[in-house]
Amino acid sequence: MTPIRLIGEEETYTWHAMTLKDHEGNEVGKTTMQEAVVTQNREFFNAIEEQRLPETSFADNLQTMELLDRIQKVIDTGACRT
Repeated sequence: MTPIRLIGEEETYTWHAMTLKDHEGNEVGKTTMQEAVVTQNREFFNAIEEQRLPETSFADNLQTMELLDRIQKVIDTGACRT
């Protein structure tokens, strides 16, 4: 199975074989991930209560994710060989 890359605002993680690792290959503990999810959810619910857009949204990230998908497809097909 191919590792899944998770690109965040400040960190990039890799999910593979039920293990989450940071960009240096260090395993990320469950507590860290739980804290991240709580923080993300808190921001989302605060935005609803305050009637504003959350700090990040799907619409904000769609173009970036499309670009990353195109880059990954080029890498996977080997079309970027020099």
